Amino acid sequence: MQIILLKDIPNLGKLGEIIKVKNGYARNFLIPQNQARHATKFVIKEFEEKRIKLEKTASTIFLNAKKMGEEIQKLNINIMKKSGIDGRLFGSVTNSDIVKEFEKKGLKIKKNKIRLPNNQIKKIGNYYINISLHSDLKINKMISITSEIKT
Repeated sequence: MQIILLKDIPNLGKLGEIIKVKNGYARNFLIPQNQARHATKFVIKEFEEKRIKLEKTASTIFLNAKKMGEEIQKLNINIMKKSGIDGRLFGSVTNSDIVKEFEKKGLKIKKNKIRLPNNQIKKIGNYYINISLHSDLKINKMISITSEIKT
């Protein structure tokens, strides 16, 4: 099925591209999510009229993501967890823990945008995490995991 993309979609294409995808993927996912439309002559003409507005919106979203990335790079993230003498954590640091830490600093990030090294952190130390803020913007951020001090 020929479709026209209404958004940038990673591993598929950019805004305005006309591509061919399987019928089920288009009908069941892309079209209902308003990420694409069936590429007919009428839709292509209509899209060209709306293209400037869509590109401006996409540009605004990218600039906001870039601004958020700059704010994230300025922050110092330290997560305190209970640990044993050898530095192993009781449990592990999860995406939710990192999201809560960012929320304390005033930033909202979805937990599915964060990628942990080896999908888990189980020891005290410094780790680099990948944060995907936009399809074209991914940043590396170092976080520190420290032991809670028992009183």
